[in-house]
Amino acid sequence: MYVGTFDGDFVGFQDDVVAAVDSFKEAGVTQLLIDVTNNGGGGFNSTQRATPFVQRIVAAEIELGLDTSVAYYTGDNYAFENGTIIPSSYNYMSPPLPFEVNGRQDPTSQRVHDVCEQFFFPTLTTTPPFDLRLYTRVRSKIAIGE
Repeated sequence: MYVGTFDGDFVGFQDDVVAAVDSFKEAGVTQLLIDVTNNGGGGFNSTQRATPFVQRIVAAEIELGLDTSVAYYTGDNYAFENGTIIPSSYNYMSPPLPFEVNGRQDPTSQRVHDVCEQFFFPTLTTTPPFDLRLYTRVRSKIAIGE
């Protein structure tokens, strides 16, 4: 499951996630990986994956004069590390910075943090919908460098 943003209708987002998980379970899915790639995480300094596609999106949004009111990747959705909001006309993806993961080049943007507000949601369930033991094994392998 891919989650590109948590922005927008938060109650609707929760309802959609619950419906998706329920449909996965009905289809016999027993494990789920949620991809939040390029989701800055609510104000933490990070980088964005600078794939050629994302670089083209940022450049096009700048060329069209878009801002965060209508587009996700515009500079004004992020801040520089000093907290200053990035202008929507600034291409924080160019040039992409070299980064290597498991021997493979995976270029990134410069360090930024998103400027979204922090929201708190009620607990939807106390029972995980999937067995979390795989997650624990994967996390342990990452922590010890396997």
